[in-house]
Amino acid sequence: STMSYFVSQKGDTETIEKAKDFFITKTKEVSADFSVSYIELNDNRDPAEEDRLIAISEGYSAIYVGVEGAALFTFYEEGETTEVVLQPQEYVYITPGTKYEIVGKCRLMLIALPAYSKGMYTHPKIEV
Repeated sequence: STMSYFVSQKGDTETIEKAKDFFITKTKEVSADFSVSYIELNDNRDPAEEDRLIAISEGYSAIYVGVEGAALFTFYEEGETTEVVLQPQEYVYITPGTKYEIVGKCRLMLIALPAYSKGMYTHPKIEV
């Protein structure tokens, strides 16, 4: 087999402002197997809609790696919530069906497996 390597560099990135003080920077996609992006929250929440959560769809998983600051992840499971604080160089691996939110003043690297597409996430309402 032939050796190969793929590089995404700073010039390949694109940053979008998802909400006030909530930025996503996409890197160059080199494979359908994974994608890498950066999430920056400045005392904000992902998702930006207060009454919604993030849920990972079947067939996807996500790894969030702490880069800067502290990110508070709250996981919602059948009426129970669990909080996890992610510091730089720490990570959390999230599998399909998991519902959560992220709050903080932080930068995270998000590795999507396989590569991110529109179907990766849904945003269900918080059930109280």
